[in-house]
Amino acid sequence: MFRKLKNKIEEEAGKSPVNRLLSGASPSKGESDSPSHAPPVSVNASSPATPLARKPAIWSAGTPRRLDQTPTKVKAADVDSDADLSTQSTPQAEKPLPRAESRESINSLAGMFQSLPFGRKNRDTPSDAESDLDSEASFSLRTMNKEELYRRFKEMEKMMTAYRGKYNEMASAYRDQEKEKEKIKNTLTEAQDKSLRRISEMREAAALDQQAKRHLEEEFRFNLEEKDELIGVLQTQVRLLKQGNLDNAAEGSANAKGDGDTVDSSELSKTNVILKEKVRRLEDLLNKCKDMIKNNKERTAQLTSEKEKLATELESKTQLAQQLQEWKDKEQVRLDGQLQDARHLIEQLESSTKSSRALTSQHQDLLQSLEGKDKEIKQLKAELQAQKIVSAELGKSSGGDKSKDKEVSELKARLKELEQNNKTNGNVEQSSGGLESASAVEEQLLQKDQEWQARLSAREHQLQQQLEAKGQLLEQQRAEWEGRLAELATKKDKQLQDVLGSKEAEIEEVRKSLKEIYV
Repeated sequence: MFRKLKNKIEEEAGKSPVNRLLSGASPSKGESDSPSHAPPVSVNASSPATPLARKPAIWSAGTPRRLDQTPTKVKAADVDSDADLSTQSTPQAEKPLPRAESRESINSLAGMFQSLPFGRKNRDTPSDAESDLDSEASFSLRTMNKEELYRRFKEMEKMMTAYRGKYNEMASAYRDQEKEKEKIKNTLTEAQDKSLRRISEMREAAALDQQAKRHLEEEFRFNLEEKDELIGVLQTQVRLLKQGNLDNAAEGSANAKGDGDTVDSSELSKTNVILKEKVRRLEDLLNKCKDMIKNNKERTAQLTSEKEKLATELESKTQLAQQLQEWKDKEQVRLDGQLQDARHLIEQLESSTKSSRALTSQHQDLLQSLEGKDKEIKQLKAELQAQKIVSAELGKSSGGDKSKDKEVSELKARLKELEQNNKTNGNVEQSSGGLESASAVEEQLLQKDQEWQARLSAREHQLQQQLEAKGQLLEQQRAEWEGRLAELATKKDKQLQDVLGSKEAEIEEVRKSLKEIYV
């Protein structure tokens, strides 16, 4: 991960005067060691540009750590690094570098991210959950550790699952509404079928009434023909009787009178019987006609009441259909709004989780870089101990050479100064690198925000088009149903008017025929 950084540090260390002093103090050891074992502490206090400052890729380059790594594992790695630091100690009773300095560097780096927002900016809060999320999102990395970041990530995952559950509930409610719509359609079709069956029954009843009317007309016609024939027979009889009386008056025979009386009495008795039978038949026919007129009146009254009832039912059904359509439109609008709000919330939660993941990955990268620095410090301490051992051996072999001891003491003082300078410059470099990485992260967040805004606007436009298409389709269906209902109402009114007109015409004809019979 830090191979390039290490190479640059080694190059700078090879050019430093400390390395030249060490090589002059121990030429045999300097020849045997490789440049990679030289102490990488060549940091000039006057120059702010260091290899760490020239390497801002410490924030992005490197192997990304998995998000599912638990904080306990990372903490165990920190404990191991602390144990390694505690084991390394100098033989001349020099104190090792404490762990608190690395923690102070973490805090100094975390202080730069206090102004970094967590989540979207300039976003309207559609719900209480989102307002709580935005209010809690302005936390600082100074007060949060790895466990809290992991817990925060888990809480966001729970919130996402809750919103997904709400989205599923709204989808199920939308499906239930579609089922209710299908039920309403089925009820309307059933009502239409019932009305059609009723119309067919009324047509059959009208056809039967017309057949009864034709039958009555035929009977009346037959009766009138019989009456005309009877009148003709009686007229011929009267004429013949008159002619026979004139012919027999010239003869003046008593026998003829007796025969005429017997003939007249027999003929009169026969005609009386026939006339009585005709009168009886006409009375029966009159009673039948009266009963038929009464039945027709009752039938017309029943048909008018049924017509009014059907009209009221049709009006109530149309009102119910309109109310159901209005309720359906309102529910559709409400569910679409809730669905859109839920999608916005899910998108915002996803963006916030992405930003939190980015922050956690950056924090983990910082921890890894600090661990690498700790390892480098350990290596430097080991090299320092090796140089001290070499210098001690050289001091013993030279028999107490004072000049070499002085050089070793000067070298130790120089190393301490370089370590302190390294600490101060390292903090400055880390702070500058942190600022650069913070600006880079902020730019990335702004770019992501713009991308999400573009996607959101496109999705809103698409959903608006779908809603408009659905509204047009529903309006067309409603217009079709209203047209069908209006056609059915007009057809029923027309049929009822035709039936009533035919019944009234039949009644008038029957009345006319009865008047003719009585006359």
